[in-house]
Amino acid sequence: MLMVYDKGYLSRGEYMFIVVEPWNFGSYEGTTWQWADDGRDDDVAKAYESLLVVERINFEDDTYKAFAEEVKEKFKEPPWYYNMTDVSSVGSLSAYLYDAIILYALTLQRVVSNGGNPYNGTNFLREMQHIDFYGISGRVTIDKNGDRNQDFWLFGFDAAQDEYSRVAWYDSSGKMLRFVTNATITWPAGRRVPPRDIPECGFQGEYCIDSEKGTTFIILVVMPLLLFFLAAAIIAFVVYRREKIKSALLDTSWKINYQDIIIHKNWKSIHGSFIAGSIGPSRLRSSNSATDSSITESERPQQVFAVCGTYDGSSVVIKMVERSAVNLSTSLLLELKQMRDIRHDNLNQFVGVCVDPPNICIVEQYCQKGSLQDILENDEISLDWLFKMSIASDILTGLQVLHKSPLKVHGNLKSSNCLVDGRWVVKLADYGLWEFKNYRRQREKRTEVAIHQGLLWTAPELLVGSNTSSCRETMSQKGDIYSFGIVLREIVYRDGPYGYTDLAAEDIIDRVKDSCNVEPYRPETDTISCPNGIRELMIQCWQQLPEKRPDLTYIKKVIKDASPNKNASIMDNMVAMLETYAHNLEDIVTDRTSKLSDEKRRTEQLLYRMMPRSVAEKLKNGSPVDAEAFEAVTIFFSDIVGFTAISAVSDPMQVVNLLNSLYILFDGIIEHYDVYKVETIGDAYMVVSGLPTRNGTRHASEIATMSLELLKHVNSFTIPHMPDEKLKLRIGIHTGNDLLSVLLGPCVAGVVGLAMPRYCLFGDTVNTASRFESSGQALRIHISNEVVCALNILGGYTYEERGKMELKGKGCLKTYWLTGKTTEPMSNTH
Repeated sequence: MLMVYDKGYLSRGEYMFIVVEPWNFGSYEGTTWQWADDGRDDDVAKAYESLLVVERINFEDDTYKAFAEEVKEKFKEPPWYYNMTDVSSVGSLSAYLYDAIILYALTLQRVVSNGGNPYNGTNFLREMQHIDFYGISGRVTIDKNGDRNQDFWLFGFDAAQDEYSRVAWYDSSGKMLRFVTNATITWPAGRRVPPRDIPECGFQGEYCIDSEKGTTFIILVVMPLLLFFLAAAIIAFVVYRREKIKSALLDTSWKINYQDIIIHKNWKSIHGSFIAGSIGPSRLRSSNSATDSSITESERPQQVFAVCGTYDGSSVVIKMVERSAVNLSTSLLLELKQMRDIRHDNLNQFVGVCVDPPNICIVEQYCQKGSLQDILENDEISLDWLFKMSIASDILTGLQVLHKSPLKVHGNLKSSNCLVDGRWVVKLADYGLWEFKNYRRQREKRTEVAIHQGLLWTAPELLVGSNTSSCRETMSQKGDIYSFGIVLREIVYRDGPYGYTDLAAEDIIDRVKDSCNVEPYRPETDTISCPNGIRELMIQCWQQLPEKRPDLTYIKKVIKDASPNKNASIMDNMVAMLETYAHNLEDIVTDRTSKLSDEKRRTEQLLYRMMPRSVAEKLKNGSPVDAEAFEAVTIFFSDIVGFTAISAVSDPMQVVNLLNSLYILFDGIIEHYDVYKVETIGDAYMVVSGLPTRNGTRHASEIATMSLELLKHVNSFTIPHMPDEKLKLRIGIHTGNDLLSVLLGPCVAGVVGLAMPRYCLFGDTVNTASRFESSGQALRIHISNEVVCALNILGGYTYEERGKMELKGKGCLKTYWLTGKTTEPMSNTH
């Protein structure tokens, strides 16, 4: 509690009172107290022992007195001429004013030294917050609001000295209360800790209720209210939960429009359980029986390929479902919601379903490597023990996720339903959606051979009535453990679920179902190719009684212990395998990379010939190339006088050879100048300087010198098929610069088109240059007055006035002939 007095009177009690001294330059330090003679001296003295006084840290006496003396002397000088009797006439505001000026000066120095703008108030305030100095009025620091931080002394009563002394001080800059060494505070009632802010029952006893009345109040008022609110909360939660589930069921984010899927007609994959036979005959029978003529072609195991496509930018697999229509019942919507909610790296991702006939199908993520069965049956793929244990661990992880999910079970685990993606991560597929898949109808359409081969992984207790009972009734978590044991044997031995045997799949199923045997029929194992721990794990997973089969946690531990390197990833193992069995891969990649680099270099060279380098780089990086205006450019146009007549007496091949020879000559010349060849159309040749890279004032001299050299070489050029005919080149030049751009208009350059993009120039400067070329004469360089002005600034060129010419769309303009060059232009650096 805080009470503000001017050396006021305090009543006694168990609570601490604080007196804040009004602003002055006095101090409580050393203050002794004179008690009023009212018979309560002892009570008052006892109360004042617990008094704390907060006082602003005052000026240092010696420092302030020296400052006041200096102020007094300064007042004697002009313009005041005021003679003070003593320093008491110096007001305390002088100290604050002095410190304010010092603060401003230090801040200004900091702003200027940091390169800031002293006229920016925000910048000035920011730099002021870093100033910290001791002035006449004490320590001066500024907070983020522009206010001065003020330090305070805390005085406490020292009973031994019978006076007040400093016990702590508040550091406003650090926002901390710092205690004076060996100083203690006398708290009321001899406490060593501060008293409570509020009494336990409040100042008016409002927080304490009579126990009898409180009990009655709780029973009659509080308890019914609590029960009412509890019941309301339960009802609201149940309603909210039901509506949330209902809303989730009605969510159709799983629905896919079949037209949105891009089908890859020539791209099919052996994917998931689409292998009708699940195992090849060579795995189930001996090599001799595999060709048994008694097995018809329709009875042989056939691979059914899944249709692949692209949906929403991702590769997917389309599983067609044999249904004429789909009734979106509550149970079916619940199935779809459960599939949509399950996400894990070891479960093949469910994308959605199509429910519109006749394209009723399931869409799932595409796995590039196909099924685990495909990999195990491919003898060209070598799998070491670490790789095998990594595969088994991935399958176990996927099973653990399914067993903890609302689905509770996989129900159809087999090697063909374990898919492998591009990173060699195993993903479980063909789980859930039992009602949507219409499994009973699918089984009815399959052959007896296919049905029996698909049951080789099924637990014996689930085989009884498997063809008549519903799909969900033939599933259990212990059945998944049995199926995993069969898959684990496939992984270890790589010879199918039951190895090389003469028994047909139907015979194997009959033996497994026969529970009368003393020793149930199971696949053969040995300890040569398999460690004893893994072999014992398989046998435990094949136990006839489901309750004797181990749980997934135990299986996971055994698999982990059997792995030779528990910290090695499957990718590390795969890379090592590829390095071992593809030793020449690096040489092949190096050769292909070199060829690719050469082709890329040739492509870039061609692109740089078609586009300016800066523009080509943007196109290569996929960045947009925005049109850009250039005010200071010089444009060159030329054509061949009499080209139509030459073409008339020449065949097309001769015309092409003529232009090719001429432009090869031109291209070799312009390479020595800071110019860019825009395009050639027939016998027209267009060159520009000053874009896309600006070159200051050199653009006019670059084009002028280049034109003189082109004209010089044309005079000695011989037409290949007409050696006696002289080629007559006509040239026109015009300059657009920033001084005349308002009148003439700038030159705008940009890329036009997508299939065959062209870097094109537009604007009045282009049109005017074209007019100068068309109105010129053979073997002469026709230039505008703007070109003359630009060349006069640079110097070194000769020209003669042609006179005023009427140009189409431009009116009457004064034009010139460029005749030669006397000296090197002063700004031409090439």
